[in-house]
Amino acid sequence: NPRANQAEEDALRTALLACGNQTAGEARSVLADLESRHGVRRGWVWAKLGQCQLAGALMHLVKLAESSKTPLPSGSVQEIAQVYAQTEGAWQTDYLAMKVIESVANGSEADQAAVASAVNALYREWVEQGAQRLQEAWTKSVPTASAPIAVDPGVCYVFADGLRMDLAHRLVRRLG
Repeated sequence: NPRANQAEEDALRTALLACGNQTAGEARSVLADLESRHGVRRGWVWAKLGQCQLAGALMHLVKLAESSKTPLPSGSVQEIAQVYAQTEGAWQTDYLAMKVIESVANGSEADQAAVASAVNALYREWVEQGAQRLQEAWTKSVPTASAPIAVDPGVCYVFADGLRMDLAHRLVRRLG
């Protein structure tokens, strides 16, 4: 029933908007409940027709909720960078936040606002805490320049100043 699906999307939109007034922990709990109610809709015919966009975004929000539970560590700049850059590292939290936003990029403004509200509830605290820890580490010990990279014959090196780590990992996958 298309009306039932639309009613569920409307209810999900309202719940996601409400996440903006919650702590990250509260939003995680709400999102887990929403996933148990709305996750099944991703298998509905309406999803195949592109009419369950928020249910699709919810899948990524749940992953972001899990990823953002683990803050960047306290420690040296090098330790933070190492945890961030690992294959299964903290960069994935940034990636998931972008993935959620991307999932409704072609949706309505109301859907985009609802998703942005939920992302803000989960991601802002994680980002701010990470930035604070990095600033504290930098203040304690400014890192020294690293040694030049040895260039191997037959290898293509790509340097992009300011490339986000999540985008760098996506680029590596595509080039691989």
